Amino acid sequence: DFIRNVNHELRTPSMTLSITTEMLYYANERLSTTERASYLEMAFRSIERLRAILDTVLNFQRTGVGIGKVAFVAVPVRGAVEDAMALTEMIVPLKAHHLRMNVAEHLSIWGNAALLQEVLVNLLTNAHKYSAPTAPIEIVAYQRQMKGATSPFIELRVRDYGLGIPPNQAHLLFQRLSRLPRDIESTIPGSGLGLALCKMIVEAMGGTIRFESTGRPGAGTIFIVALPLPPQH
Repeated sequence: DFIRNVNHELRTPSMTLSITTEMLYYANERLSTTERASYLEMAFRSIERLRAILDTVLNFQRTGVGIGKVAFVAVPVRGAVEDAMALTEMIVPLKAHHLRMNVAEHLSIWGNAALLQEVLVNLLTNAHKYSAPTAPIEIVAYQRQMKGATSPFIELRVRDYGLGIPPNQAHLLFQRLSRLPRDIESTIPGSGLGLALCKMIVEAMGGTIRFESTGRPGAGTIFIVALPLPPQH
């Protein structure tokens, strides 16, 4: 089961890599320099995501801890969001949802860009999967200071207007290899690993992930990721 579910998580970056390399191979002479560079960059980012996912999952399987020796740096949030949107669009028709993004240029988190993209791609893919084909999807980020907290943090919110999470099934959401009975009964595809992997990554970067949902279809779900700012020098 573990290997089968990990294979599902590797499918998105693998498909992106396949599509970009096919374009470079079969249409290389018709591509402009800018288009060629764009496809090469997508291929490179997909390879980085594959490496990050493999390192994270294999380390978790071996030690029970999600992140091994992964370098943390200051990661521009808007760039990570835009890259995640581009990668997700290659797999699902994200643009049909009239995606609304509100992320300021100056925001940065302390973490790993490839792993942050993995979290965002998972959340955006889920938002698509559980929504009507043209229902809006929103992604926003801002700096917050919680009452009683010692330092501010960046909060990322991904909102859909889809099925929502039934309250009596919410406890299953971040459990590894668990799927909501509703999804199994309705044949909605999934691995039961995606959100568990997101939680593993976010917590390893010093953050938290949670969700808000009434469980009413059409009201949707908001996933809320809080991550630390880069350290001050």
